[in-house]
Amino acid sequence: MAVRIVAFRRIPLSRRSAWEKFYARSGTRGKGVSPGFSGVFRRPPPVGVSSTRGRSVVHSENRFIPRSVHRLWITGRQTGGMDRPPLAVRHDLQPHPEGGWYRQTWVAGETVTLPDGRVRPTATLIYFLLPAGESSAWHRVRSDEVWLGHEGTVVVELGGSGDVPEPGERLVVGPDEPQGLVPAGVWQRTLVSEADALVSCLVSPGFDFEDFELA
Repeated sequence: MAVRIVAFRRIPLSRRSAWEKFYARSGTRGKGVSPGFSGVFRRPPPVGVSSTRGRSVVHSENRFIPRSVHRLWITGRQTGGMDRPPLAVRHDLQPHPEGGWYRQTWVAGETVTLPDGRVRPTATLIYFLLPAGESSAWHRVRSDEVWLGHEGTVVVELGGSGDVPEPGERLVVGPDEPQGLVPAGVWQRTLVSEADALVSCLVSPGFDFEDFELA
């Protein structure tokens, strides 16, 4: 397995990639990964290929993950003291930089060239699990995102499309309203839920971490 040494120079959080922000904010602090940490990172599986049972996952080809997160893929259950919830184990979900757990399940075979030159699949689809008592960080993507409820209820708070999020309208995705739309470029976060919530997120044009921004 290829190994690469990556040294951080305490880059301000606002300038780090989504995955670097995830490392800094995750429970891996003090367990081998933190801002300023210089250590061993491993390249994630190629896009569309899982390291466990051949199932698809979504990662940008140029991202690197800490050994502790890679161990989660190998054991399938925990990493750095972070246990996977039962639904995450059942659906083979991995930790997401914004919080929660996810796995890409489909990528459209057709691509589209956007006005700014980006080439993306016409759509992508993921499972997303928000365990009870957890929430996700403010983030936005450069494509429309449709939330589709499967189990439980997710409250998605929108934060406008300015430079920083400003709490506003809320979408409740659950049994009564199983669909919710977050327009492209609009800040969003999920609020703490009382029970596990499993949804699918359909993004069009298709999702890429280059189009993903954490507040």
